[in-house]
Amino acid sequence: MKRAITFLITLVLAVCSIPFSAHAQVVNDFIPNSNIEYTLDTKQGTLEIKGAGEIPDSFNSPFAHIADYVKIVTVCSGSTSIGKRLFRNCTAVERISIADTVNDIDVSAFDGCTSLKEIYVDVDNEMYSSFDGVLYTKNLSMLVRYPQAKASKSFEALKNTTTICKGSFGGVVYLKSITLSEETVNI
Repeated sequence: MKRAITFLITLVLAVCSIPFSAHAQVVNDFIPNSNIEYTLDTKQGTLEIKGAGEIPDSFNSPFAHIADYVKIVTVCSGSTSIGKRLFRNCTAVERISIADTVNDIDVSAFDGCTSLKEIYVDVDNEMYSSFDGVLYTKNLSMLVRYPQAKASKSFEALKNTTTICKGSFGGVVYLKSITLSEETVNI
């Protein structure tokens, strides 16, 4: 009997010492009050947002329950807007890519994205563009959002950037100096 119990205890200890790896989980869901769905691959940290129409405003991000897993976001073609606070406090997000069909982005959409290093916009987008990972309007006349964790210590406004949106530099981590161009008249 002692031998059997000793064997079972040894077996349990041996099994418990085997390292287990977390399996990737794929999460599929819809954003409330929209025709937009999303897929998150937790192993890759990729969030793909797809569907047709507006991504509505929200009080808290619809991704709050999965925010720790989201590192790379792709807003696919078909989505037409990015509403208020969509990525609010998604602190693990490092990169966001925006499709050609997005024609309205609320400046508060990226509030609290403390790891955000880059925002990219599809070159065929008619309303927005990105330059060096910074979000602008298409003609670069308005700076919409500077990524909070962009590694640069200084920023120099583009010559034709006339407007800096309210909150564009909110929460930036590394930036120490901002140089405006003579054309920058609205802040």
